[in-house]
Amino acid sequence: MSNLTHSIYAFGGNYQFNSLIQWKAGVAVANIDQAVVGSRTDHAYSTSLIFTPEGKMRYVLGYHDIDLKNAGYSGSGNTLGVTADTSGVTTAADGARKTTYAAVFYRFDKQTDVYVAYDQVQTTGGYVLASTHGTNNMNEVGVGLRWSF
Repeated sequence: MSNLTHSIYAFGGNYQFNSLIQWKAGVAVANIDQAVVGSRTDHAYSTSLIFTPEGKMRYVLGYHDIDLKNAGYSGSGNTLGVTADTSGVTTAADGARKTTYAAVFYRFDKQTDVYVAYDQVQTTGGYVLASTHGTNNMNEVGVGLRWSF
């Protein structure tokens, strides 16, 4: 365990316009000490709209933006996550990750729903994600069954 400081500050909330539309938004700032390359600063912004009409369907549209200054790389060359151990960082870069997403949910009952989700991720500058396999964008589709208890 290193004694490098990671400070993360976040604020967010939501507003229910009516029974149909809810808006959620948040911001976060992270200041992270890193070995050798100096401090890292992240600014993150997120917003989404949730549409819940009468019946069993729910729809979500959202956007998430992370801007990084001097973000350290892992030993395999990927941008480290904000809470990662930065004691071994020897290289860093500026970059951004922007994600647009949508999801549709169908509720069977109070505990069970199924969903389909789509997101499109774009990275710029020195932001490197292993999951994009060397490209600066990625499209993902997911389906699932969720059971709440």
